[in-house]
Amino acid sequence: MKLSGKAALYMALVFASGAVLGVVGNRSYTAYYAANNNTKVRRDKDRRPPTPKEYREGYISFMQKRLNLSSDQVTQIGLIFDETRAQFEELQQRTIPEQMSIGNGQTERIRAILSDEQREQFELLRKEREDRNKRKGNNRGGFRGPGF
Repeated sequence: MKLSGKAALYMALVFASGAVLGVVGNRSYTAYYAANNNTKVRRDKDRRPPTPKEYREGYISFMQKRLNLSSDQVTQIGLIFDETRAQFEELQQRTIPEQMSIGNGQTERIRAILSDEQREQFELLRKEREDRNKRKGNNRGGFRGPGF
């Protein structure tokens, strides 16, 4: 079936108007959302998870507004968060040796079932993973998975 010139032009105009409407609608919604929620709307290039400090500040602010907390209560909640974080960090440090032992056992069991050639490749994978973690600053301790 062959389209006439006018029909093709109308189809192109419908497609173009839909694209323009989509762009304008998206920008209008984004501007409305940012203005009414008093928040910064992040663009794709800016998307990153909040730092622990940013998350904590945002959560305390949310709780303060939602629960109508006094400044004394906000201070107390901040102290509770500090104490809890310290307890979690201490727990993690205490369990690192056990995590490492379990992880090393896993690695040895995997090595035992691999051929010599596979073992060489496995060691290469482990080294690549270790190097990547060092570059990214992933040095939290504990066992980091099956070697890659």
